[in-house]
Amino acid sequence: MADDRETGVAASTNGLQRLWTSQALVGATSDMVYHVLREALITRVLPPGDRLPEEQLARVFQVSRTPVREALFRLEAEGLAQRIPRRGLVATHVTPREILDVYVVRESLDGLGAQMAAGAATPADVATLTAVNDAFATLAAGDDLGRMAEANLVFHEAVARVAGNAVLLDLVQQIHHRVRRFSGTTFSQPGRPQTAVAEHRHLIDAIAARRPELAREIATAHMATAREIRIAMLEMQPDGA
Repeated sequence: MADDRETGVAASTNGLQRLWTSQALVGATSDMVYHVLREALITRVLPPGDRLPEEQLARVFQVSRTPVREALFRLEAEGLAQRIPRRGLVATHVTPREILDVYVVRESLDGLGAQMAAGAATPADVATLTAVNDAFATLAAGDDLGRMAEANLVFHEAVARVAGNAVLLDLVQQIHHRVRRFSGTTFSQPGRPQTAVAEHRHLIDAIAARRPELAREIATAHMATAREIRIAMLEMQPDGA
């Protein structure tokens, strides 16, 4: 029996073409293909298990196979794709271990970012963080979990920007790319969105008061709570994907 994912690219053609046409068509073709495929894998336009055949993808983007092959090599190196015997290159599944590993790293990164932000924030930075969290609070009052989760990542990246360390921001953004691949969101737990809004405000207060250690403690505890919720979600869905 043929694998359900054998026609994955064909089934995802419209989504891939939308991503292709929405990007600024500048730079090397292989770079453009890479960025579109990376976004498709992160956002599950190409779900875990989908095959990634060069020829089909080249037809979708109306390019030669060479830039597609180069893009796929990069995605394989990043762990977003893997080679499976008799199937070729496929989109990787997100394992429960990977999810928990990501949360452990997020605790450390967010804690460090909050600590540094508390030592560097200007009144304008505090106003920006407040505005970003207010936008998140508006979404938290609704039921669009996807937009809510994205707004939450925007807030955490805003804190990392205030920290003023380019390497830290890059690492936070890389982690967030991984988070976007997770199925579901911790904001599906009743009351969690409102609690997160309050925790963000508490963090902003610590940053505004220039209390680095308190800011780090709040940020770390905030992410530890999210990790515990995710563990509970994984226990209900053992495949974690």
